[in-house]
Amino acid sequence: MRHVPQRYAEDAVDRQDRGRDHAHVGAPKAQERRVAAALRGRRVKGSGCSPYAKGDVVAEARGAVGWLVECKRTEKASLALKREWLVKVAREALVQGKRPALAVAIAGGAPAADVESDWVLIPLSSFTALTRREQEVIDGQ
Repeated sequence: MRHVPQRYAEDAVDRQDRGRDHAHVGAPKAQERRVAAALRGRRVKGSGCSPYAKGDVVAEARGAVGWLVECKRTEKASLALKREWLVKVAREALVQGKRPALAVAIAGGAPAADVESDWVLIPLSSFTALTRREQEVIDGQ
């Protein structure tokens, strides 16, 4: 086996790891776990690498249409929303007979104790239906 001087070996590791923050390697899975737990759903294994596993989280709803959730996160203070993410999750949800949602986690920036870092984007029609049902429950209907 050929001996590689330590400084060259460290340089190779630095080149491979450049731009990676190892403290956050498991953060996307952690976000998916949080979303799945909040929705009483499940993570979709292999969702990022399989042409068959669509969405990151699936949540079934008893007696109602379930949710297909795509999760996106950043360690920066902002996240540029891409229309292609919305189109992708909307189409995949339609095929599965579910409602689409995009879960976003923004971990960077100044922490604000009174503001959650996890947010969910849903179509206006879904939001309207949810708020209508909530009002009916409040009204006792």
